[in-house]
Amino acid sequence: MTDLTGKTAIITGAASGIGAAAARLFADSGATVIGVDMNHEGLAELSGKLGERFVYEAGDVTDRALLERLAERAKNELGGLDMVLLNAGIDGPMAPILEIAPVDFDQVLGVNVRAVFEGIQVFGAAMKDRGGSVVITSSVNGLRAFENTSPYTTSKMAVIGLARAAANDLAKYDIRVNTVHPGLIDTPMLQRAEEGLAPGHQAELRSTLSQTVAMKRVGEPEDIARAMLFLASDEASYVTGQSLVVDGGFTSLLSM
Repeated sequence: MTDLTGKTAIITGAASGIGAAAARLFADSGATVIGVDMNHEGLAELSGKLGERFVYEAGDVTDRALLERLAERAKNELGGLDMVLLNAGIDGPMAPILEIAPVDFDQVLGVNVRAVFEGIQVFGAAMKDRGGSVVITSSVNGLRAFENTSPYTTSKMAVIGLARAAANDLAKYDIRVNTVHPGLIDTPMLQRAEEGLAPGHQAELRSTLSQTVAMKRVGEPEDIARAMLFLASDEASYVTGQSLVVDGGFTSLLSM
């Protein structure tokens, strides 16, 4: 098992889904985790389970002042910052591009791209004297465009370029930057999509979706958390600017 004893990690979007799974795994591996999310209740529940290994602050990742407070907290209270998972994201409207309101498009890019950019700036500056790792949650939508997802797909493709550019800029500080690309994962985001697409028939839709995956199942948040752990840890010390797809073979089937 990867040993993160003495390490500090910041995880955005930590209250549920992939972020919560990563918080549990990183804490179980010995790290102290600072979680941030707008869902205060979810953070508090996670804190009750993880104890002193998990501290948190509820807030909006588009607030740069919040990011700066988290970086200062890692430095002043926990001895420094080693790993960052920029995981917070929103799906936005699912509609044809001609029906997307510009304000909704801007909101998705604000959370999924601008906040990631600012996170890299703020947390990268906090790690520049000691090195570290940044893992950004993209999506299979960052690799392929799906119908009625223009804001989300744009945002998830954008963070690939952002990560690669940052990997080049930050390599001189021994800071690695990579993206992970979840496929169909059993998260609140997928559950909301299923409810919107098939109200009252989510189980049937889940069964149909499973058949689009080579492994014939929807993934679990822990599947992504384990990939994040690898990329964030010293086990991936020579990996930067890369995209790790964790989708059970979903995109492989689409290419056939």
